Amino acid sequence: MTEMPVSDHGFDASDMRAIGALSARDLEAIDHALLAACKPRWLKLAMVVGEAMRTWRDKYHDLPDIFCSQRVRELVKTGRLESQGNLFFMRFSEVRLSRVWVTEK
Repeated sequence: MTEMPVSDHGFDASDMRAIGALSARDLEAIDHALLAACKPRWLKLAMVVGEAMRTWRDKYHDLPDIFCSQRVRELVKTGRLESQGNLFFMRFSEVRLSRVWVTEK
């Protein structure tokens, strides 16, 4: 039996409050944790998000995982990560550190 993907869309009111309370410094810390969870090889987006979220569990405990996948999409747009698959489906997409970004580091 093939598993049907479920989209990672939508925030509820509680999610929006938690996201709205984030500062620019918080976003930098979240992005840093997401990048630190990535490797130069392909990893499932769900695994990357889960690993990053474990590192900030105490500070950002009310952030939804779909917000983190949204941050990953931004990191892909800026060229720091590469992706394959549809990033709106965490379990059906993969990311890796951008080859350009890895060589510049």
